[in-house]
Amino acid sequence: PFLEAGEQRLLKVTRLRSSRQAPVFHVVTCLPEWLGPFSRQELERRSLFELLSARGIRLSTGRQIVGATLADPVLAGRLQVPVGAALMSIRRLHRDQQGRPIQYIDLHAVPEYFELEMTIDPDGEVDSGTPVA
Repeated sequence: PFLEAGEQRLLKVTRLRSSRQAPVFHVVTCLPEWLGPFSRQELERRSLFELLSARGIRLSTGRQIVGATLADPVLAGRLQVPVGAALMSIRRLHRDQQGRPIQYIDLHAVPEYFELEMTIDPDGEVDSGTPVA
């Protein structure tokens, strides 16, 4: 469902986010090929949100699914946790103002560094969800 009709290829950006020299997030972002390319230098200096904004892309809506998973050998090595350690799993799909899918994000977080905060109204409706790192 991420690819638009006729879209054949995606750009894949993999990042490791750290706090105080410790890795906390492993993030894989997929974007439609027409948005790129991005240079390594651009990706090291600016967030993807800033790079997309500079190209005239305005994110509008998104959907996020939060779960848990176990670290496989690759994620364990990158996040410096034991194989089989519990990780938060966050998947997001962002669309632009025209409703086109712009970013699919697959994020794995060390639980000690991630919490999800939501506001729920009296009817049980969720008002917002904000990851806090």
